[in-house]
Amino acid sequence: MNNFMEQFKNFTKHLGEEVKEIFKHEPVEKISVRDLSSFIISHPNTRKIEQEMLHLTFNTYHLNINPYHLRLETKGKNNEQVLEITIWTTEQTVLSFDGYEHEGNVSTEEIQIPKSIYEKLMGSDSMLH
Repeated sequence: MNNFMEQFKNFTKHLGEEVKEIFKHEPVEKISVRDLSSFIISHPNTRKIEQEMLHLTFNTYHLNINPYHLRLETKGKNNEQVLEITIWTTEQTVLSFDGYEHEGNVSTEEIQIPKSIYEKLMGSDSMLH
């Protein structure tokens, strides 16, 4: 029984540390999916990969804003549909937004991103002011 209690204490200690890690990226700011997508697409350091499959166009955009990596996946020649937005660091995934899981117009939906990325967006893209 003593061994069980020790394991339980270790488990709760590690769980508490993981919960702290989740909130480590505070503070955050809200931004619409449309604005974040526009920033990623129009940023001069963004790399784009375009693929045609069954007469459909899929685009993948990659952007690094240290220490964050941003990936946007869209469908359509003009990025008509946001499929996924992912933001991560070497340690963890900060945001994973799946557009196909949301009903209606996802471009107006607001998501939370780390404030440091938001400030870089607002400073470098006048379209978002």
